[in-house]
Amino acid sequence: MQHLPIYLNTQNALIVVSGAGETAAAKLRLLLKTDAQIESLVILPLRLSDPGRTMVELS
Repeated sequence: MQHLPIYLNTQNALIVVSGAGETAAAKLRLLLKTDAQIESLVILPLRLSDPGRTMVELS
């Protein structure tokens, strides 16, 4: 199986997104539509950052 489709309750959840490129950015865009607190380790995430909701770390 190449993909694992799952449904998660994101309310009050801390979600860490780690990755690079458009795939990681697409996941981050979807997660920004949820109620989750998001920590992003995505390379070049600044254009997607939402002050107060996302913590952006550049490595």
